[in-house]
Amino acid sequence: MHMRLKVVVLFCASVALLGAAVHAAEDPLKDDPLAPKTIRQADDGSVALKASDAALQGNELRYEPESDKDCLGFWSDPNDWASWNFTVTKPGTFDVEITLACERGEGGSEYVVAVADQQLKGKVGDTGSWTAFKTENLGTLSIDKAGKYALSVKAVSKPGEAVMNLRSIVLKPKP
Repeated sequence: MHMRLKVVVLFCASVALLGAAVHAAEDPLKDDPLAPKTIRQADDGSVALKASDAALQGNELRYEPESDKDCLGFWSDPNDWASWNFTVTKPGTFDVEITLACERGEGGSEYVVAVADQQLKGKVGDTGSWTAFKTENLGTLSIDKAGKYALSVKAVSKPGEAVMNLRSIVLKPKP
């Protein structure tokens, strides 16, 4: 009788482990703390992409959590780049605002913001220091369907010490 109980318990444990493995295979990033976060569109239709939520690619670019920064910094390698995953429930046309800082004399880097097969180009101007953040309107883009999207920011050129310090990108719906 005890042998049969042990076999049943082992069988049930094996099924539970198999079920967990199958579930993990269906969504391998679900509980991964290093997986990029998916940002949800706000009730007002905006999408706020903060530096702290970015997925970073490259060797130098990193998140700087200090309260006077709260940005992506150390962008000294122009091959580094950042991206965000987000979900749109209310498609439409959006103004794209970027909040950045750049030390005096270090401006001039060119960059591209890309999403849904669209690109907006920008050029970093001096803001006075690496912590003097300014928000600029980069242009507009259209997202025609509800769904999941990825937005990336990549440097095109870097004439100074670094590309920029990037705090956020916000997609604001046009009326």
